[in-house]
Amino acid sequence: MSSGNNQPVAGAVRAKHVWLLGAGFSRALGGPLLNDLLSMRLWRELLTKNPGFFDEPKVPERSVMLSEMVAVYLLFHWGTGFSEGTLFGETQGGGGEKHFAHAEDFFVRLARMEPQQVQSMLMAAYDAITKFTKPRVSSSSSGMSVVQERIPRFRYDEELTMECLKKHQPEELVRAAKRLLGFECEEFSKDAWRNLEEFIPYKDWADRLSAEHSIVTFNYDRVVEIALGDRCRIVGVEGSSSNNDQKVDLYKLHGSTDWVLRGGVVSRTSIPCTRHEEIPFIAIPGKSKDEDTETLADVWEAAGNALEEARDIHIVGYGLPESDAKARRFLLQRLRANRHKHLNINIVLGEPSFRRDRMEAILGQTLARTPLEKAVRLQAGLPPGSTQYQEVQAKKTLTLRVVNQYAQDYIQGYALNPQGGATN
Repeated sequence: MSSGNNQPVAGAVRAKHVWLLGAGFSRALGGPLLNDLLSMRLWRELLTKNPGFFDEPKVPERSVMLSEMVAVYLLFHWGTGFSEGTLFGETQGGGGEKHFAHAEDFFVRLARMEPQQVQSMLMAAYDAITKFTKPRVSSSSSGMSVVQERIPRFRYDEELTMECLKKHQPEELVRAAKRLLGFECEEFSKDAWRNLEEFIPYKDWADRLSAEHSIVTFNYDRVVEIALGDRCRIVGVEGSSSNNDQKVDLYKLHGSTDWVLRGGVVSRTSIPCTRHEEIPFIAIPGKSKDEDTETLADVWEAAGNALEEARDIHIVGYGLPESDAKARRFLLQRLRANRHKHLNINIVLGEPSFRRDRMEAILGQTLARTPLEKAVRLQAGLPPGSTQYQEVQAKKTLTLRVVNQYAQDYIQGYALNPQGGATN
């Protein structure tokens, strides 16, 4: 299945420079990394920026939707031992159980669970937090008993919540998880419209880009679209096509907070993540990820063409997540198939770390020896009709450079001096 466009997805053979972006690219603007997803910090930010959103609504359909989102948070934090507290208050002496290492692990396991397992875990999680919502009695300095109320962090109908928890299915919670990730990734990126100081290097970088640049990203957020404005061409999405050759091609391989899937066609929405009747089209870890990425198969293919034709590749904030085998194979195969004789790759992953060393080692191992073969036909002095071929092998040269900078440092430097990255 393709992205659903009637128009063909254009390749990016014109691009000499390809930017491969991961979550670290948006970090300076408040973008979440792996350990931030479904965290209580992001939950509190959602409550602050959307006051009343998680209050119990009068519309039954929205009650169910909110119950599903609450169930995702509840199940995840119970399965991590309530290490950050609960939605209803701080824990007393821990609680919960240890099932999930982080949000990505949770998404993968959730997609594999049977309905009975999900419901059993949800009921255990609900039982574990009920003690945190009830009044408790403590002694004051005067010796009198004082009732201390635990105030929930959002209002909810307990009877409705219990009823919903008993009915939630794994696929419903996966959809709710997509909605939550959409909210978490949209809240910070929409602040970029306000010209925050942190956004300066992103705008300067975007202004420097031309039609010779393409951007391949696994991020859901809209930072690139906001920075480029009307100079951005989102490849393969209905409503985003353009014949303007001066635009920068953007390939979003895991979807976007402002995309929806309608009748098999991926389209952009005018109000990201606020269409409560729809779910953002984003590929999250788990078995649904294969289906979602297959829907974008044409976009992946076009992005792969861009990687194969590029001279300079800037990998910024992307560290080949261990669980994302498809993306890892895709990237390594396309880089190995790169047709440019002299390939330059810059890796920008912040401070020294195993993650950075691993990325360098994987790319170095995969791309170290990739011969460029071509046959040269020699005809001079030969009898008519005769042919002779000479095999000429010329090894590609690879310049693999690890840059000791954060994403915002690197793109600011590139905006001021594109040749400063030693990629000629």
